[in-house]
Amino acid sequence: MRSEPWSSLACPFPSHATLDGCLGPVREPRTPLNLRPRLAATLFGVSLLASCAAPGERSLTVYGGAYSDNALVEEILPLREIKFEEAYLGVAAYAEPLHRFWGGEAQWEWEVQAGKYWGGQDHWELNALIILRWMHFPWNRHVRTTFAIGDGLSWASEVPKVEQASHTNEGATQVLNYLLLEWTLGLPEQPDWDLSIRVHHRSGIFGLFDGVHGGSNVLAAGLKFTF
Repeated sequence: MRSEPWSSLACPFPSHATLDGCLGPVREPRTPLNLRPRLAATLFGVSLLASCAAPGERSLTVYGGAYSDNALVEEILPLREIKFEEAYLGVAAYAEPLHRFWGGEAQWEWEVQAGKYWGGQDHWELNALIILRWMHFPWNRHVRTTFAIGDGLSWASEVPKVEQASHTNEGATQVLNYLLLEWTLGLPEQPDWDLSIRVHHRSGIFGLFDGVHGGSNVLAAGLKFTF
C-alpha cells in the first residue's frame, strides 16, 4: 500500500479538501509593533496620573520648529545669518511646578517631552528636564511674560542623521544633554493660553557625552495651555 503525502489527505470536514485546509488558513507572520509612539504615550499617561499639582498649575505645550546648523550662541545672539536644514520637529511637553520662591516671582518646574522628526531625519525623541522660570516683568499687566531655562537629558530612538552630518559637530550619539530656553507671551484676559517661543538644544557638553562635541538646535514656536 502506497502512503499518501500529508498534504493530499482528505479532511474529515466537508468544507475542506486537504489537511492544510482542515487546520485552517495559513496565517501570515505578524509585523512587529512599533513601540515608540506607545512609549511616548505611556510617558505622558504616567505623568498625568502621577500629577500632584493643583488645577491651574499644570501646562501642556505643543510646538514645532526647524533644525538649524548654527552654533547655540549664534541663535541666542544674532551674530550671523541663521541657516535652517530640511529637518523639522514637532513636540508635546507636559510640565508642573515644583516650588515657587521670591514671593511667587520665580519657580522650579519639571517637564517631560515627546517629539517626532520628519524631513532630513525621522526618529523619535524623549526629553526630561528641570526648569527655572522667571515670571515677573514690569509690563506683565499688558503682556504676561515669562522666561525659562531648563536642563536635563535627551534620548533619540536612533543616532540622528542630521547631527551626524553637521559640519559643526564632532561625533553623534543617542543620549545627550538637553537645554531649553523659552519665552512665553500671553494676554491678561486669556490666562490659560500663551505663545511659546523655544530654543530646543541637544549637546554633548564638550565631549562629556560619548565624546560628542556639538549637538543640534531647533528654533520653535507653539502654544502653551495651563489647566
